[in-house]
Amino acid sequence: MMLRFHLTFPVSVDNVENIVFDRATGEMFVRNLIMIFDRIDCEKSTELYIDLEDKNQFFTDYATLEGLLSTRIGTYKFEETINNFIVANSIRPLNDSVVIDYTFPLLDCFQIIDTMFVELNNARVLNRTDFRHCEGHPLRIPDKSPLIGSINGFDNAASHLSCAIGDAKSGRKILVNVDETNQPFILRYEDENFNNQFHAYHIVRNVGGQYEIDVDEITLLNGSRKGIPRAMKLIHFRANH
Repeated sequence: MMLRFHLTFPVSVDNVENIVFDRATGEMFVRNLIMIFDRIDCEKSTELYIDLEDKNQFFTDYATLEGLLSTRIGTYKFEETINNFIVANSIRPLNDSVVIDYTFPLLDCFQIIDTMFVELNNARVLNRTDFRHCEGHPLRIPDKSPLIGSINGFDNAASHLSCAIGDAKSGRKILVNVDETNQPFILRYEDENFNNQFHAYHIVRNVGGQYEIDVDEITLLNGSRKGIPRAMKLIHFRANH
């Protein structure tokens, strides 16, 4: 089922002068926009829409504010940055023929959207009979990345599964999440193509009897060729907000 999202821009009644008033707050606004877009776009069967009149009113209201027109994000003016982002990410213009499922204000809606997807993803199932990664289990394969916590590690991994994030648009059936219970380390889930089932392990290596972040594997996940960099950015963004 396709889910269609409409994001609304702040206008004068939202006190726009308190939202973007210098380069730092402009960059924050753009980063928030990117994170919201990526959170929606990383899920399966989603589309994002904006109302062009709404967007234009947003900039019309800003045009009345002294100094805002000169605000730049990198080498581009604030308005150019927003417009370029919309075009580059193929965000669709809203029209009367589009049936919208969810409408959210662009400000402060990341957590709301994130929570909504967590609830939608509650149907994910953790494979608890695959012991290849299970720390301390007799069937553990020694050179496999461990699922920390032995049998109890399955409960921990299951508790993080519905809120794990992947990138459905990348074609790689991987989910990731921050496991604050352990360090924090990154939990990686792999889709088994069976009834929405996943198995899990931590991206760590054993150094002298202690687990450390597997930097090489994290680098691969952050890379655009073999990884899911958008999902990695999203879980870190969530953890810090």
